[in-house]
Amino acid sequence: MEEKLMRDNMSKKTKKKMKRIRKLISMGKTKNALRVMGVKDINDLFDIGYSLLQESDFVMAEKVFDQIIQLVPDNAEAWHGKGIVLACSGQYEGAIHYYDKALEIDPDNVQIWLHKGGALQGLEKHEESIHYYDKALEIDPDDFIAWSNKGAALGCLGKHEEAIQCYEEAMKRDPDNADGWYGKGIALLYLGKPGESLTYFEEAVKRDPDNVVAWFNKGLALRDVGKHDEAGKCFDEVLKRYPDNVGALYNKGITLINLKKYEEAVAWFNRALRRDPYHAEALYLKGAALKELGNHEEAAACIDKALKIDPTVFKKKRR
Repeated sequence: MEEKLMRDNMSKKTKKKMKRIRKLISMGKTKNALRVMGVKDINDLFDIGYSLLQESDFVMAEKVFDQIIQLVPDNAEAWHGKGIVLACSGQYEGAIHYYDKALEIDPDNVQIWLHKGGALQGLEKHEESIHYYDKALEIDPDDFIAWSNKGAALGCLGKHEEAIQCYEEAMKRDPDNADGWYGKGIALLYLGKPGESLTYFEEAVKRDPDNVVAWFNKGLALRDVGKHDEAGKCFDEVLKRYPDNVGALYNKGITLINLKKYEEAVAWFNRALRRDPYHAEALYLKGAALKELGNHEEAAACIDKALKIDPTVFKKKRR
């Protein structure tokens, strides 16, 4: 709430004033920036840093947290904030360094343990990340995010049964949060149980209608149980929100092939290929659809091109 209020207040500043504030912060003249903005204490500077982070202005946010660290080097949140900025910009190794500094100061802070686990997952160190989620759960056994994130890490390791147990723990604690439902749905899908997974994807999109990954995977599950019309509608939901999503365009094409609507399928594969000309699966299946339409020459050209890009394309499971 405080961050939202700060963003609202900042949006009322003139562009000229904001430009000056940003310039002063970038030059390391924090005190001058505070005077311009009317900031009276360090908490206001934290608000500026997190507001910049919310705006995805990572360069400026990093400079703000650097200044906070200089002013209050014993403040765990200063180090934590810098770590969050680095993680948001994909600098996970750097983020871990700052999270470690924060944990030295405040080892009982659940959020820092969670964020370090998240950074390790960003580095695909899933086994290691689980240790940090477990540390968070030692401090707060009812933390929904810790259970959910641990489930995601276990899923990445192929331990889907264990992942389901974590998602169930998450749902017990926050049944209205879509992430737990979605996570269990994904685990069931990987276990080859698309019919069971549908219940969980449906519950996820009820709670979060803009959850495109839930819509997408619901579409895959529906397709796996032969409900191709309904699957296509799920991919449409993704495309309403992200019209350039290649995966949804491509999978919409697959549903149309399954419905034997080959001409429409070709149109969807073309849309996918305009965005990704080297999508081997889309090329291959476009060729298959063209072949069904009797356009053998163009079909052969598409399939040949697909095989040049990926010689194993015809062996792949369609996703």
